[in-house]
Amino acid sequence: MADELPPLWFPPMSSDDSSDSSILFFQNLIEEAELQDTGTSNRRRYIERQREEGHETLMADYFVEDPKYNEDIFRHRFRMSKRLFLKIVSDVEENDPWFVEAPDARGRKGFTPLQKVTSAIKQLATGNTPDENDEYLHMAERTSRECLEYFCDTVCKIYGPEFLRRPTSHDMALLYQAHEEKHHLPGMFGSLDCTHFVWRFCPTEYRGQYMRGDHRYPTIMLEAVASQDLWFWHAFAGPPGSQNDINVLQQSPLFLTERNGTAPKCPFYVNNHLYKRGYLLVDGIYPSWSVFVKSIPYPHEVNEKKFKRQHEAARKDVERAFGVLKGKWGVLSRPMRARSVKKIRNVVYTCIILHNMILKDDGKAIAPVHIRDPPVEPALDDTVLGELLNEDTHWRLKHDLIDHLASQDLPHLLADSDEDYKCLNQCQHFSAKFKHFCQIDMARSDWSVFCFATLKCLTTPYTLMSVNAFADSFLALNIPLNILMSMLEINNAGIMFYPYQLSQDGIEMQLSTNHLGHFFLTKLLLDKMKSTTLATGIEGRIVNLSSVVHLRIYKEGIKFDTLNDKNRQHFKIYKLAYGQSKMANLLHANELSRFLKEEGPNVTVNSIHPGLIMTNLMRHSIKLISVYVCARV
Repeated sequence: MADELPPLWFPPMSSDDSSDSSILFFQNLIEEAELQDTGTSNRRRYIERQREEGHETLMADYFVEDPKYNEDIFRHRFRMSKRLFLKIVSDVEENDPWFVEAPDARGRKGFTPLQKVTSAIKQLATGNTPDENDEYLHMAERTSRECLEYFCDTVCKIYGPEFLRRPTSHDMALLYQAHEEKHHLPGMFGSLDCTHFVWRFCPTEYRGQYMRGDHRYPTIMLEAVASQDLWFWHAFAGPPGSQNDINVLQQSPLFLTERNGTAPKCPFYVNNHLYKRGYLLVDGIYPSWSVFVKSIPYPHEVNEKKFKRQHEAARKDVERAFGVLKGKWGVLSRPMRARSVKKIRNVVYTCIILHNMILKDDGKAIAPVHIRDPPVEPALDDTVLGELLNEDTHWRLKHDLIDHLASQDLPHLLADSDEDYKCLNQCQHFSAKFKHFCQIDMARSDWSVFCFATLKCLTTPYTLMSVNAFADSFLALNIPLNILMSMLEINNAGIMFYPYQLSQDGIEMQLSTNHLGHFFLTKLLLDKMKSTTLATGIEGRIVNLSSVVHLRIYKEGIKFDTLNDKNRQHFKIYKLAYGQSKMANLLHANELSRFLKEEGPNVTVNSIHPGLIMTNLMRHSIKLISVYVCARV
């Protein structure tokens, strides 16, 4: 048959020519194999990539004297300044020979350090596949993958001791000071929490270990400590995603330095009580250790409510840090493609190190300078563990912090509800911003600009007590007031065609919410607006939000004698209570305008109709919703 191989020829064996016969035999065997090899080759196709062209394009785009893309675009694409990027390229090239430009086996120049680091940074920043920049950098997928692996190893080796360090005594002093100024919590040096990263290519034999019921895919966990400036002071990546925060804590080296006696001694005082170690803010799942401070789930006393608000606001530092980290480095927010936990861990640590380096480069770090403590020999102390797990210290510290916050003058903690707290905090932020702006303008041109009194802080429905409390808080800020707006998003709660109900003040709900609260607030702040107008010379303005629905009321006008009568017609058929509240705003504006013109201050009063917008305001009127939908169609 044609497909059968010819019989092999074996040379005769003799003692004289055995060596020559063996050589001849193998030569014949090779020749026969070559004659029979008539098939096609399965070798991988070779692609000629112009590395030099890729380097020249990269230089022209970013690194020449007059680049194609400016510094802002570079920062957006590389997540850092050009100065920091070039420093990283220089350090990586100096410490790892793999990044040094060297010729290949054919004597042709290899990739430059700039191309290799660019490939690694691009993969970290976008989370895209390694072959994404093949057309731009002229780099194969395998080479790009090696760039990322070698880059992560080198960055962790070079910068890990500084930018992923434990806080030194110098760092702790600065963290204590910064957190006490920002959060009013002495002794706090950070917040602790965990987050998850999706592992796309988790091996099948590991999937059960890395799966959890509340996650659809296998995940890897990261335990981290972050301060107010979003600097990560501790990172422990790699535990399976099936675990919770307590399981991760049991494996974590978070308190290893305390156990072996190498942690810095950083005591602090709260409420005249001495504590040996700083503490971390944690959520409710963590145990009651002396170094953890948890919130109060169900506060009853006013001081406990203050502490709960302050604790929950300060603990958001680590949540914000996770959000910034994942937003900046897309490889963390997208499913991981690495097939080993070690490689994923290196990627996570590299992103955290680069994140901290960027904070330092931008001048936003609380402790940018690494000042080392004197070296200490590790010595295991059995008493430290008991001190760390001491629940009595945990509760005493919490009560001291509650008393400390109660003794502080913190207006943003005086609100009666979470909505009041958020809005009063927003008011304080706006007021401080405008006050600073006014000081600058007054120094330049001897006049001040206007400030807004944002009234979004008042809850729905209004109560006269809440209006009075807000007015007192605003007047205590002692800032100018030139514009008072009764607009939908500023001080109008805005309810429409509401079912009959009385407010807490015993007044019909729509009139109380849409008119009386603003009327009372204007009365309380009117003297402040007059004095501001006289002092600055800037026209004051009061803007009331009315509506064309003010036409749908009784011919006699507003019937004040029967406002709270549930059996009146305007509560049953036409629901004229809303129109009456808007007519009250209109009449108030007209009368106040007349009064101010007679009195003389430069203050104008206006009424406006906001137009028709599809919002939750219409939920009690099916007819109005249908009219709006038909108009849109």
